[in-house]
Amino acid sequence: MGLMKRVDPDPDHYNNYASKDAQRPKNVIMCKPNQQIASSEGFLTFIIPKSAGATLKEQIYLGIGVFGMMFFMLFRVWPEWMRLAVWYISWYFLVFLIGTAIVRVIVWFICWHFGIDFWIFPNYWADEDSILDSFRPILSLE
Repeated sequence: MGLMKRVDPDPDHYNNYASKDAQRPKNVIMCKPNQQIASSEGFLTFIIPKSAGATLKEQIYLGIGVFGMMFFMLFRVWPEWMRLAVWYISWYFLVFLIGTAIVRVIVWFICWHFGIDFWIFPNYWADEDSILDSFRPILSLE
């Protein structure tokens, strides 16, 4: 898949790193492996080698990932309505998760007194499962 590499403006085209042209260079050179550190004089770029067999699907996923990262890193400059919408969605999702946890324990406790081991979302707290697998199966009865 893509690799993140540091590149510098090509010294054959740009004499001074601080010049206006070198700030947005059209010609760059790859830095040596021992110089792959972030600095104010270089740029970081994604390189997708053709020999690695990167498919179009992987390139699209890489683009979505980079766009998504930048989108969420710029949260402070989002419009107010968008920040408020994300806050409401997060709040109601948290209320749903806590409410579900409380309801499932209350139902289990009532059924346990009758000798029935009944769980709603039995994988709710399973860390080894994915998020969607936490809600499968819906009911468990033993």
